[in-house]
Amino acid sequence: MRVPRHAFVPRFFLDREHRGHFTPIDGINPAQHAEWLSKVYSNEPLITQIGGDDTAWTTAVETGSTGGVPTSSSTMPGLMALMLEVLGIAGGMRVLEVGTGTGYNAALLCERLGPEWVTSIDVDPLLVNAARERLAALGYAPALVAADGTLGHPAGAPYDRILVTVAVPQIPRAWIEQTREQGRILADIGSGALALLTVRNGAAEGHFLPDCRGFIPIRAENARAALGLLQTADMTNSERRPAALDGHELDDPTFRFLATLRVPAHHVELLPECGSRQFWLLGRDGSSWACQATDDHGRSNVAQHGTHRLWDELEAAHRDWGTLGRPAREMFGLTVRQDGRHVLWCGEAGEHEWELPC
Repeated sequence: MRVPRHAFVPRFFLDREHRGHFTPIDGINPAQHAEWLSKVYSNEPLITQIGGDDTAWTTAVETGSTGGVPTSSSTMPGLMALMLEVLGIAGGMRVLEVGTGTGYNAALLCERLGPEWVTSIDVDPLLVNAARERLAALGYAPALVAADGTLGHPAGAPYDRILVTVAVPQIPRAWIEQTREQGRILADIGSGALALLTVRNGAAEGHFLPDCRGFIPIRAENARAALGLLQTADMTNSERRPAALDGHELDDPTFRFLATLRVPAHHVELLPECGSRQFWLLGRDGSSWACQATDDHGRSNVAQHGTHRLWDELEAAHRDWGTLGRPAREMFGLTVRQDGRHVLWCGEAGEHEWELPC
């Protein structure tokens, strides 16, 4: 094993019941060692940070578990291998990784290319410093930068490949400008929508991969304002109507992929005490929202409020998907134009197009 994963994941959080209660697991505790090692060498993502610092780890160790929002993880090895393969990483290429995390993926790039060809950037100095120590212990010294990854790293440009291991709402202009002509960018622009783009003449274009595997959102994409709508949404001050689309349609991974791109909202599903599921769309603008539920008589209704009529947009996306014969995600592509506009298309570029919301 040329690059040992355990050297980069000395500890992690495990959500045993998938209910947001995270248990700390490390390789030092004798009682946990076997489970730690088994998970490290499984094909699973491992949550390595919650809340952006070590406070959650301290709390979990002292009390047995903790809650919170994951802010960093070690990507599942199978997904790392897939991304390196589709990018066509080869000797002599200069690569920028956005999202250093534990440093494991940077080590894989160093092993393949040599450290002098690898730059890795992360907004969190704590993560960057820890990754630097782990990499150095194995003899790797890539360029590591603690900065906003959406700005890229001009000092190391131009890059032949940009590999993004965080989810972003859009492809930043800086990434395109810092990529060589015919170079490639691979990024998740929401809920596992992995787009493989080729840079040509100041624009970027390509198809989405068929795999549905996503990353933790980049720190700059703050969802707190949107999630706060769950507490502040006023049903009495909303537009109400029968719903033409049930939220269960979002259970289909391909439609959820399309909805994530077409509708500027976070998707949240709730199961209130009454037992009736509610499907919420919480606008990224921090003010628009929609809630669909089925009443005691089996009638599906939606309430929505704000500048964006989010459920209307969701129903429009579903109609388009049905009209096209419910195409798979790899039939969709993305063009990022020179002016920054993001255009989603199906089939071939220019055939069926939708400009994506900012």
